[in-house]
Amino acid sequence: MKRLIAVLLMVVLIGGLFVACGGNDTPAATPAPPANGGEQQQQTPPDDGPRQVLEFNFPHSGMTNSARQYGLTAMAEYLRYAVDGWEIVMNIFPANQVGTTVEQIAGVQSGVFEMTVQPTPHLGGFQPLMAVFDVPWLIPPDVDDLIALHESPAGQYLLGTLEEVGIIGLNYWHDGYGYWTANQPLETLEDFDGLRVRVMPSPMRIAMVERMGGSAINMDWLELYNAMMTGAVEAHENPLVTITDAMIHEVQAYLIQTYHNAMDHVVIANPDWFNSLEPEVQEAIRRGAALGAREGRLFHDNVLLEQAHEIAMEYMTLIVPSAHELERWRAQMNLVREDFVSAFGDRAADILEMFDTEIARIMG
Repeated sequence: MKRLIAVLLMVVLIGGLFVACGGNDTPAATPAPPANGGEQQQQTPPDDGPRQVLEFNFPHSGMTNSARQYGLTAMAEYLRYAVDGWEIVMNIFPANQVGTTVEQIAGVQSGVFEMTVQPTPHLGGFQPLMAVFDVPWLIPPDVDDLIALHESPAGQYLLGTLEEVGIIGLNYWHDGYGYWTANQPLETLEDFDGLRVRVMPSPMRIAMVERMGGSAINMDWLELYNAMMTGAVEAHENPLVTITDAMIHEVQAYLIQTYHNAMDHVVIANPDWFNSLEPEVQEAIRRGAALGAREGRLFHDNVLLEQAHEIAMEYMTLIVPSAHELERWRAQMNLVREDFVSAFGDRAADILEMFDTEIARIMG
C-alpha cells in the first residue's frame, strides 16, 4: 500500500510539473553550443500526413547547464521526427525536479518514469555489480580508452546485468574523472586519518575512504554545502565540473587531482515500456542516447571543463600528490578490489577479471 501511495504521489507531482513547465516545452535554460562547433541539428516536421505521437518523461539529476542536460536536449531534438510516421516527444525534467536520484531510478524500475540517466554509484544500490566502476584506479585514465571500455564486451555484459533487476541499460555517459576536495591539504596517506569524507551511496566508495583511514559519511548531495560550511564534512570526491557547479570551491580550500575514478552514468529505461515500442522506435531511442552521450561529452570537454578549471584555480589551491605518495594511495586502495569480491562473490570476481582483460587489451 505504501508503494502504491508513493507511485500515485509521484504521478500527481509529474502532472503539476507539466503545468508549471508548460507541457512539452524544452527547458528554458539550455546550454550554449560546444566551443568546437558541435551541432544539435534542428529537425523540421515532415509533410507526409498524420503521425502517431509517443510522449515520455525523462527526469535526471543534472543541472540545466550540465553536460547531461545538453546531451538530453540533443537526444530530444533528434527523436522528435527520427521515425517516419511518428512524432516522439521527450519531456526532460532536470535538477531532481521529480525526486532524488534513487527515487528516479526506482521510478523507472516501477514504471512511474519511462527513462532516466543516473550515476553508476547509485545504480549499484540496485545492481551491486555496477559498483565495479567504484573500485579505485581500475578504469583507464584516458577518456577515449574509457569509452572503449564502455563499448567492450565487458562493459556491455555489465550493462546487461541491469535487466536482472528490472531495468534496461542502453548506454554509458561519461561526466568527468574524480578529484578530492578538502579543507586541509591531502598530500600523504596519513592526511586521511580520521577525515570526515562525504561519499556517494556505494559500498565500494565507502570502503575506499575507510581503507584510506577516513570516516565515510553517506549524505544527500543537497545537504553537502552546508555540512562543509559548518565543518561536519571535511572532504569529498567528485569530477571538477560537479565540484564547481555545486559551489564547493566556496567552502573547501584544496583541490587534489588524482583521477582515481570517474563519474560514469547509464541511460536506463523501464523494460515493459521499452519492449512495448515498435522496433524502429526502440532503435531510434538507442541512436538518440548514443548521440546524447557524444554531444554531452563534447560540451563537457570543450566548454564546462575549462570554465570549471578557471573557477577552481581562482578559489582553491591545487595539489598533485607525488608519484611516491600516489603509489602508497594506490596500494592501500587496491584492497577495495578484495572488498568488492568479498561483498558480491564469484560474479564480482568474474567482472573484475573481464574488466582487467579488456583494459589490458585497450591500453595495449
